Amino acid sequence: MPPHAGKIFTLSLKKVEHGRDQQYMQWISGRRPKDKRKKYKDADKRILKILQEYQRNERTVSELLRGIAQNIVIDDVAGNNDVVENDV
Repeated sequence: MPPHAGKIFTLSLKKVEHGRDQQYMQWISGRRPKDKRKKYKDADKRILKILQEYQRNERTVSELLRGIAQNIVIDDVAGNNDVVENDV
């Protein structure tokens, strides 16, 4: 691992923590949180469908995990968020 990787990781964590702290302060002051973006709502629906199929024994454990993994939000180094839109 390059020597600067730890510093980048630490700075990224601090950035996320700061954003979460700001959201928390707004929430306790009575401000409603923003609605989720459509792509995240859609990903949540796909994951719920996969979980329900697993509960009905229509999927194996490995199929469950693969389906969830293919529908999670992926953060790349540049800070772009992409939702993988596969329904395995």
